[in-house]
Amino acid sequence: MRFMVLVKGNADSEAGKLPSERELSKMGVYNQELIDAGMMVGGEGLRPSSSATRVRYERGTTTVVDGPFTEAKEVVAGYWLLKAKSKEDVIDWLKRAPGFERDGELEVRELYEAEDFGGESNAPAPPEAPAKPNTKRYLTMLFADAKTEAELTPTEGNQELLEKMGALMGEIAAQGALVSGDGLKPSSNGAKIHFSGATRRVVDGPFSEAKELIAGVSLVRASSKQEAVEWARRMLVIHCEGVGVAKGQVEVRPVFETEDFPVDPSEKPGGWREQEIAFREGSGHG
Repeated sequence: MRFMVLVKGNADSEAGKLPSERELSKMGVYNQELIDAGMMVGGEGLRPSSSATRVRYERGTTTVVDGPFTEAKEVVAGYWLLKAKSKEDVIDWLKRAPGFERDGELEVRELYEAEDFGGESNAPAPPEAPAKPNTKRYLTMLFADAKTEAELTPTEGNQELLEKMGALMGEIAAQGALVSGDGLKPSSNGAKIHFSGATRRVVDGPFSEAKELIAGVSLVRASSKQEAVEWARRMLVIHCEGVGVAKGQVEVRPVFETEDFPVDPSEKPGGWREQEIAFREGSGHG
């Protein structure tokens, strides 16, 4: 089973404050433990919402709005992609994640697999096109709606939607721009971990009070944010018209790259930076 762990933002992350070398090293040690356990598939930090763009769909019309999104109460600051035998295993690991010594919140969501859509989970992946040169990475987040929060998959019995979305993903992949893409199961399958000092409180879904639940993500390499936004806009239109919802929304956020973090002279060889580069090159999420 695969899970996406959404790291919720705070005042520091929204201000663009970067972690210290000590904080990065502690996270590097923790991530290496996840890697050694065979759990870590990927993970990224996202730039503040001031660098983000949202596309909104309403009854056939799309509008584009730039951040920051001060009204958003659950801004995502980063994520892990993990694989584990159960949600409980993931939660046990996350309870000791560094960086939440004072407070914080993590949201655990199970991902859809190929067999959930009638596909083969062990089917060979299509060959990847060479990565686009001179590009930056952007995460597109599709916000949830009534259909995505339903227990049944929103694409069940909807072959046309699957074909249109598959064609768009194929187009992006053919350009060497698609890094990854996944759908999140309803929040009824999820959990939240609230950190407060040494206290860890786990709350099971559904999260009906949350206004900005995430239902799907895709990580792309684009020549500009405008290019990534246009792909996101097309994706949103296909989704909303395909599942039959009047309103929908996606958010496009730039991803922090290793070079965005200043080099600390005290950093030792083989530290978090080298580990990060080696993991990206080996995982295909670079």
